[in-house]
Amino acid sequence: MSTIIVSINSAIRHNAISPKFYMHNKIIVCVKSGENETLSQHVINNCFKVIKFETFNDIEKQIKENNIDTVNLKVFSTSEDYMYTAAKLRALLSIEGMSFSEVAVFRDKTLMKKKAAQSKIRVPHFNNFEGQSYQEIAEQVGLPFVMKPRDAAGSFGVHIIKCETDFSEAVKDITLADNYAFEEYINGNLYHVDLLVQNGDIVFSVACEYTFPNLDFLSGKPCLSLVLQSDSEVSKNLKAFASQIVRSLELENGPSHIEIFISDQGEMVFLEAACRTPGAIVVPLYEKQFGVNMIEEAINIEQGKPVEKICPASEYHHFAGIFPTIEGEIKQIHEVAIRSEFDLEMHCSVGDSFTGLNSLKNIAGSIVVKNKNYDDLRKDFEYFRKFKLVS
Repeated sequence: MSTIIVSINSAIRHNAISPKFYMHNKIIVCVKSGENETLSQHVINNCFKVIKFETFNDIEKQIKENNIDTVNLKVFSTSEDYMYTAAKLRALLSIEGMSFSEVAVFRDKTLMKKKAAQSKIRVPHFNNFEGQSYQEIAEQVGLPFVMKPRDAAGSFGVHIIKCETDFSEAVKDITLADNYAFEEYINGNLYHVDLLVQNGDIVFSVACEYTFPNLDFLSGKPCLSLVLQSDSEVSKNLKAFASQIVRSLELENGPSHIEIFISDQGEMVFLEAACRTPGAIVVPLYEKQFGVNMIEEAINIEQGKPVEKICPASEYHHFAGIFPTIEGEIKQIHEVAIRSEFDLEMHCSVGDSFTGLNSLKNIAGSIVVKNKNYDDLRKDFEYFRKFKLVS
């Protein structure tokens, strides 16, 4: 009997799976009511079934009403918001896969850092926010420091505290029930390593450099990822460090997206990790570079199917990413002037108005850039550090 996969994800994640993969796998697409309108037609045409839900109970109810055989069922999620939902369904139906407590290691940033630190992984100095004063926090982790939700994603609700006024403004909207933490601010360049783990072994791993830390997106800077050359020293070091991190967090099967600082002093510092594939623009980036769809391979891992050796599939080098919107009305879209080939997709138009930036979801446009010459590609990558798509 073939396996049925219950995929609990955002519409954009479902859309990233190819028609061919849907045709060759029985995938029940679970999508939040309202988001189903953004499902691609190829998903609707080729998936096994679409379940629209508001709550966990809706998914459970429809599985029972449709008499779906749970003996050969697997539950899959690569969206932060639904990790716990997937774990809860596995527990209810006695299905193998990540448990609630295993997911918590990746969703609770304090628990994550504690577990990594126990394995001697360098993490920012940190603690839970329990009403401590500005002075008490500064004495613990230094200045400036960061305040962030313990379980949010996309830089939502993150504050950089440089002075007591910043702190006073931040805590106005924070209650102890919000589960905030504070941590040391790291000066340096931010990188990410994306990998696939199967039976405890890393079967795919790639390192990328960000233009800026993700939080800078909220101040108008682009969030782009450059795929590093695999034989470079920095790539090797990052992937080795990421391997230590994912083992310290005890991920046995599935994808992980790991963010690592290399500080101004050259020290590698683990920022945070997720048990999911990278952001949506990076999935097609890797598909172009390596010929692998990380979401599809993660589903294969969930089913216990072996992942074949993955090698570069393109003669091109790539980077990709997103540009932020602005506060107020967009009056101009600026021309991209680079030598590399690129595909720019706009998500807004002149005349559109926005109330501000609060997360990485406030996107003005997305871009994929390629060049056969790596040095020329890096020059274009550097160009975007000073580029604004809209004003």
